[in-house]
Amino acid sequence: MKKQLLLISYFISFLILLSCEEESEIHSYNDIYIKKYIKESENLSEIHIYEYDVSELIIKVSYDNNAFSTFDYDSLGRIIRKSNYNAEEKLVSYEIYEHDSNYISRINYSINSRNEWIMSGNKYVFTYNTEDFCTKLSHYQKDDSGIWIEYDSYYTFNWTNGNLTDVFYYYNNVLWYSETYEYDNKSNPGILFTYIISPWSVTINNPIKSTKVLYDGKIETTKYSYMYNAYGYPTEKIITLDSVSYYEKYEYEIK
Repeated sequence: MKKQLLLISYFISFLILLSCEEESEIHSYNDIYIKKYIKESENLSEIHIYEYDVSELIIKVSYDNNAFSTFDYDSLGRIIRKSNYNAEEKLVSYEIYEHDSNYISRINYSINSRNEWIMSGNKYVFTYNTEDFCTKLSHYQKDDSGIWIEYDSYYTFNWTNGNLTDVFYYYNNVLWYSETYEYDNKSNPGILFTYIISPWSVTINNPIKSTKVLYDGKIETTKYSYMYNAYGYPTEKIITLDSVSYYEKYEYEIK
């Protein structure tokens, strides 16, 4: 009996040691950059290629249909404009970002059939707390007199340890759905996209499960699984909702 207990003790110690070794396998690095993003599903395939400036900010994304986007930043490295071009290198739309002490606003512009630039009439405002986490995403529309009026549909967000844990979406000022997230302990590649401000993308870690509760009580569960590189970043992500999956792949440059 003592011999069996001793063997069990050795086995448990081995598992603990193995676990510690696995945790220590994350390699160190000076800089890491996202270079390529691939999204695949049954009817969709996208490829994005990223280019950087000397300040290590993403200044161009090229798409597999030969269209591309460029990005401008202010002196603090904050995005102020995204410009979208078609395969003929013609500017077809752009977004303007304005920054204040506790919010970022985004307004979209596009070109109409008469080759005139028009504002979409929609403005999106991201409000931040003192810890620089987005706590509300508001939608504004212009009234007939040209005044921005806050729309009665919006999102609110809760954060824990740098991760988005709760999302509440209100439609006509009534809660339409809530969604909770669970995370792994690895690095989220979303934080490498210097032009992205979406709360869903800039979490510290990667979601492994989200549970959405709709207004009618229906529950939707999305699961996420990953393959990681030696530096703790995902190289492949599988997203599954209602037995339907699509894939995201990431390629990095590491220095």
